[in-house]
Amino acid sequence: MPKSSNNVAAHARRKRILQLAKGYFTTRSTVFTVAKNAVEKGLVYAYRDRKAKKRHFRNLWIARINAAARQEGLSYSKLMGKLNSSSIELNRKVLADFPVTDRANFNEVRPAAEYLLKAFSEGTVDTVEVLFAHFKNTMVQTPRVLQLLPADSLVNQAREFRAKLGLPEPKIEADERDMIFEPSAAEILNQLPALFFKQAVHQAVLESKASEFSSRMVAMKAATDNAKKIGAALSLEYNKARQAAITQEILELTAGAAAQ
Repeated sequence: MPKSSNNVAAHARRKRILQLAKGYFTTRSTVFTVAKNAVEKGLVYAYRDRKAKKRHFRNLWIARINAAARQEGLSYSKLMGKLNSSSIELNRKVLADFPVTDRANFNEVRPAAEYLLKAFSEGTVDTVEVLFAHFKNTMVQTPRVLQLLPADSLVNQAREFRAKLGLPEPKIEADERDMIFEPSAAEILNQLPALFFKQAVHQAVLESKASEFSSRMVAMKAATDNAKKIGAALSLEYNKARQAAITQEILELTAGAAAQ
Protein backbone atom coordinates (compact mmCIF):
# COMPACT_ATOMS: atom_id res chain seq x y z
CA MET A 1 0.00 0.00 0.00
CA PRO A 2 1.55 3.32 -1.03
CA LYS A 3 2.38 5.85 1.65
CA SER A 4 -0.01 8.79 1.79
CA SER A 5 1.40 12.29 2.11
CA ASN A 6 0.06 15.75 2.34
CA ASN A 7 2.75 17.96 0.90
CA VAL A 8 0.64 21.14 1.04
CA ALA A 9 0.00 20.89 4.78
CA ALA A 10 3.59 19.86 5.48
CA HIS A 11 4.96 22.79 3.50
CA ALA A 12 2.60 25.19 5.29
CA ARG A 13 3.62 23.80 8.68
CA ARG A 14 7.31 24.10 7.80
CA LYS A 15 6.82 27.66 6.58
CA ARG A 16 4.95 28.60 9.77
CA ILE A 17 7.67 27.19 12.03
CA LEU A 18 10.45 28.92 10.12
CA GLN A 19 8.52 32.18 10.23
CA LEU A 20 8.24 31.92 14.01
CA ALA A 21 11.98 31.15 14.22
CA LYS A 22 12.92 34.21 12.16
CA GLY A 23 15.65 36.15 13.96
CA TYR A 24 17.13 33.13 15.78
CA PHE A 25 20.89 32.56 15.47
CA THR A 26 22.58 29.99 13.17
CA THR A 27 20.66 26.80 12.40
CA ARG A 28 17.86 27.66 14.82
CA SER A 29 16.31 29.81 12.05
CA THR A 30 17.22 27.74 8.96
CA VAL A 31 17.06 24.03 9.81
CA PHE A 32 13.46 22.89 10.31
CA THR A 33 14.10 20.31 13.06
CA VAL A 34 16.28 22.64 15.12
CA ALA A 35 13.92 25.58 14.54
CA LYS A 36 10.92 23.46 15.56
CA ASN A 37 12.54 22.53 18.89
CA ALA A 38 13.56 26.12 19.56
CA VAL A 39 10.10 27.50 18.74
CA GLU A 40 8.29 24.94 20.90
CA LYS A 41 10.60 25.64 23.82
CA GLY A 42 10.13 29.39 23.38
CA LEU A 43 6.35 29.08 23.28
CA VAL A 44 6.34 27.04 26.50
CA TYR A 45 8.38 29.66 28.36
CA ALA A 46 6.33 32.48 26.80
CA TYR A 47 3.14 30.93 28.21
CA ARG A 48 4.72 30.52 31.64
CA ASP A 49 6.12 34.04 31.78
CA ARG A 50 2.91 35.56 30.42
CA LYS A 51 1.02 34.00 33.32
CA ALA A 52 3.70 35.17 35.78
CA LYS A 53 3.50 38.70 34.36
CA LYS A 54 -0.27 38.69 34.77
CA ARG A 55 0.05 37.60 38.40
CA HIS A 56 2.71 40.24 39.05
CA PHE A 57 0.58 43.08 37.67
CA ARG A 58 -2.50 41.85 39.54
CA ASN A 59 -0.52 41.94 42.81
CA LEU A 60 0.77 45.42 41.93
CA TRP A 61 -2.76 46.71 41.27
CA ILE A 62 -4.02 45.27 44.56
CA ALA A 63 -1.12 46.87 46.45
CA ARG A 64 -1.83 50.29 44.89
CA ILE A 65 -5.55 50.08 45.64
CA ASN A 66 -4.86 48.93 49.20
CA ALA A 67 -2.39 51.78 49.82
CA ALA A 68 -4.86 54.39 48.52
CA ALA A 69 -7.72 52.85 50.51
CA ARG A 70 -5.69 52.84 53.75
CA GLN A 71 -5.21 56.61 53.43
CA GLU A 72 -8.99 56.97 53.55
CA GLY A 73 -9.39 54.58 56.50
CA LEU A 74 -10.56 51.58 54.47
CA SER A 75 -9.09 48.19 53.78
CA TYR A 76 -8.87 46.64 50.34
CA SER A 77 -11.57 44.06 51.06
CA LYS A 78 -14.02 46.63 52.44
CA LEU A 79 -13.45 48.94 49.45
CA MET A 80 -14.07 46.17 46.91
CA GLY A 81 -17.11 45.02 48.89
CA LYS A 82 -18.62 48.52 48.80
CA LEU A 83 -17.92 48.83 45.07
CA ASN A 84 -19.62 45.51 44.36
CA SER A 85 -22.62 46.36 46.54
CA SER A 86 -22.96 49.71 44.73
CA SER A 87 -22.85 47.97 41.29
CA ILE A 88 -19.71 49.91 40.28
CA GLU A 89 -18.01 47.72 37.68
CA LEU A 90 -14.45 49.06 37.55
CA ASN A 91 -11.68 46.50 37.23
CA ARG A 92 -8.50 46.57 39.32
CA LYS A 93 -6.40 48.02 36.51
CA VAL A 94 -8.60 51.12 36.28
CA LEU A 95 -8.87 51.49 40.06
CA ALA A 96 -5.09 51.19 40.50
CA ASP A 97 -4.58 53.99 37.97
CA PHE A 98 -6.51 56.48 40.12
CA PRO A 99 -3.93 57.03 42.91
CA VAL A 100 -0.94 57.03 40.50
CA THR A 101 -1.74 59.08 37.40
CA ASP A 102 -4.81 61.11 38.27
CA ARG A 103 -5.26 61.87 41.93
CA ALA A 104 -8.18 63.79 43.36
CA ASN A 105 -7.35 64.01 47.05
CA PHE A 106 -9.40 66.06 49.48
CA ASN A 107 -6.34 68.20 50.27
CA GLU A 108 -6.13 69.21 46.61
CA VAL A 109 -9.82 70.11 46.38
CA ARG A 110 -9.92 72.01 49.70
CA PRO A 111 -8.27 75.28 48.45
CA ALA A 112 -10.79 75.66 45.63
CA ALA A 113 -13.69 74.94 47.99
CA GLU A 114 -12.40 77.47 50.54
CA TYR A 115 -12.05 80.09 47.80
CA LEU A 116 -15.69 79.54 46.79
CA LEU A 117 -16.83 79.78 50.42
CA LYS A 118 -14.91 83.03 50.88
CA ALA A 119 -16.38 84.52 47.69
CA PHE A 120 -19.91 83.59 48.78
CA SER A 121 -19.49 84.90 52.33
CA GLU A 122 -18.07 88.22 51.07
CA GLY A 123 -20.94 88.66 48.62
CA THR A 124 -18.78 88.40 45.50
CA VAL A 125 -21.07 85.67 44.17
CA ASP A 126 -24.73 85.05 44.92
CA THR A 127 -24.78 81.31 44.36
CA VAL A 128 -22.35 78.43 43.93
CA GLU A 129 -23.32 75.66 41.50
CA VAL A 130 -21.23 72.68 40.48
CA LEU A 131 -21.53 71.11 37.03
CA PHE A 132 -20.15 67.57 36.99
CA ALA A 133 -20.65 64.13 35.43
CA HIS A 134 -22.87 62.08 37.73
CA PHE A 135 -21.71 58.46 37.83
CA LYS A 136 -24.65 56.04 37.78
CA ASN A 137 -22.92 52.89 36.54
CA THR A 138 -20.25 51.80 34.08
CA MET A 139 -22.43 52.50 31.05
CA VAL A 140 -24.36 55.58 32.19
CA GLN A 141 -22.94 58.94 33.24
CA THR A 142 -25.19 61.99 33.13
CA PRO A 143 -24.35 65.71 33.45
CA ARG A 144 -25.78 67.30 36.57
CA VAL A 145 -25.91 70.80 38.03
CA LEU A 146 -25.90 70.83 41.82
CA GLN A 147 -26.53 74.02 43.80
CA LEU A 148 -24.40 74.01 46.93
CA LEU A 149 -24.78 77.60 48.13
CA PRO A 150 -27.14 78.83 49.36
CA ALA A 151 -28.15 75.41 50.61
CA ASP A 152 -31.87 74.69 50.36
CA SER A 153 -31.88 72.03 53.03
CA LEU A 154 -28.77 70.67 54.65
CA VAL A 155 -30.74 67.75 56.07
CA ASN A 156 -32.05 66.68 52.64
CA GLN A 157 -28.59 66.90 51.08
CA ALA A 158 -27.10 64.84 53.90
CA ARG A 159 -29.84 62.25 53.41
CA GLU A 160 -29.05 62.06 49.68
CA PHE A 161 -25.35 61.53 50.42
CA ARG A 162 -26.14 58.73 52.87
CA ALA A 163 -28.40 57.05 50.33
CA LYS A 164 -25.73 57.35 47.63
CA LEU A 165 -23.07 55.81 49.86
CA GLY A 166 -25.41 53.12 51.15
CA LEU A 167 -25.29 54.33 54.77
CA PRO A 168 -28.25 53.75 57.10
CA GLU A 169 -30.23 56.55 58.69
CA PRO A 170 -28.72 57.63 62.03
CA LYS A 171 -30.61 56.57 65.13
CA ILE A 172 -31.07 59.32 67.68
CA GLU A 173 -31.78 58.02 71.18
CA ALA A 174 -32.57 60.02 74.27
CA ASP A 175 -29.70 60.17 76.74
CA GLU A 176 -30.07 61.86 80.12
CA ARG A 177 -26.37 61.82 80.97
CA ASP A 178 -24.53 65.11 81.26
CA MET A 179 -22.20 65.73 78.33
CA ILE A 180 -19.48 68.28 77.87
CA PHE A 181 -18.62 69.19 74.28
CA GLU A 182 -15.06 70.23 73.49
CA PRO A 183 -15.27 72.42 71.48
CA SER A 184 -18.76 73.64 72.23
CA ALA A 185 -21.81 72.38 70.37
CA ALA A 186 -22.38 75.80 68.81
CA GLU A 187 -18.83 75.89 67.47
CA ILE A 188 -19.18 72.40 66.02
CA LEU A 189 -22.47 73.27 64.32
CA ASN A 190 -20.95 76.42 62.87
CA GLN A 191 -18.18 74.38 61.23
CA LEU A 192 -20.43 71.67 59.80
CA PRO A 193 -21.85 73.61 56.79
CA ALA A 194 -18.35 74.51 55.54
CA LEU A 195 -17.16 70.93 55.98
CA PHE A 196 -20.24 69.60 54.22
CA PHE A 197 -19.66 72.02 51.31
CA LYS A 198 -16.05 70.87 50.91
CA GLN A 199 -17.10 67.23 50.96
CA ALA A 200 -19.78 67.91 48.34
CA VAL A 201 -17.22 69.53 46.01
CA HIS A 202 -14.84 66.61 46.57
CA GLN A 203 -17.63 64.13 45.82
CA ALA A 204 -18.41 65.92 42.54
CA VAL A 205 -14.73 65.74 41.52
CA LEU A 206 -14.56 62.03 42.36
CA GLU A 207 -17.69 61.26 40.34
CA SER A 208 -16.30 63.19 37.37
CA LYS A 209 -13.05 61.23 37.56
CA ALA A 210 -14.92 57.92 37.82
CA SER A 211 -17.10 58.86 34.84
CA GLU A 212 -14.03 59.74 32.77
CA PHE A 213 -12.24 56.48 33.52
CA SER A 214 -15.39 54.47 32.91
CA SER A 215 -15.96 56.16 29.54
CA ARG A 216 -12.37 55.45 28.57
CA MET A 217 -12.71 51.79 29.52
CA VAL A 218 -15.96 51.35 27.58
CA ALA A 219 -14.57 53.18 24.52
CA MET A 220 -11.41 51.08 24.46
CA LYS A 221 -13.40 47.85 24.85
CA ALA A 222 -15.68 48.86 21.96
CA ALA A 223 -12.66 49.74 19.81
CA THR A 224 -11.01 46.40 20.62
CA ASP A 225 -14.17 44.45 19.76
CA ASN A 226 -14.57 46.34 16.48
CA ALA A 227 -10.93 45.70 15.57
CA LYS A 228 -11.38 41.97 16.23
CA LYS A 229 -14.50 41.88 14.04
CA ILE A 230 -12.71 43.69 11.22
CA GLY A 231 -9.74 41.33 11.53
CA ALA A 232 -12.01 38.27 11.42
CA ALA A 233 -13.84 39.62 8.35
CA LEU A 234 -10.56 40.37 6.54
CA SER A 235 -9.20 36.91 7.38
CA LEU A 236 -12.34 35.35 5.95
CA GLU A 237 -12.04 37.37 2.73
CA TYR A 238 -8.35 36.51 2.35
CA ASN A 239 -9.07 32.81 2.95
CA LYS A 240 -11.81 32.88 0.32
CA ALA A 241 -9.51 34.55 -2.19
CA ARG A 242 -6.71 32.05 -1.48
CA GLN A 243 -9.07 29.11 -1.80
CA ALA A 244 -10.44 30.47 -5.05
CA ALA A 245 -6.91 30.85 -6.44
CA ILE A 246 -6.01 27.29 -5.43
CA THR A 247 -9.22 25.93 -6.98
CA GLN A 248 -8.56 27.86 -10.19
CA GLU A 249 -5.02 26.50 -10.38
CA ILE A 250 -6.23 22.93 -9.86
CA LEU A 251 -8.83 23.37 -12.60
CA GLU A 252 -6.22 24.70 -15.02
CA LEU A 253 -3.88 21.79 -14.26
CA THR A 254 -6.71 19.31 -14.70
CA ALA A 255 -7.81 20.90 -17.97
CA GLY A 256 -4.21 20.87 -19.26
CA ALA A 257 -3.73 17.21 -18.35
CA ALA A 258 -7.03 16.29 -20.04
CA ALA A 259 -6.02 18.18 -23.20
CA GLN A 260 -2.86 16.08 -23.53
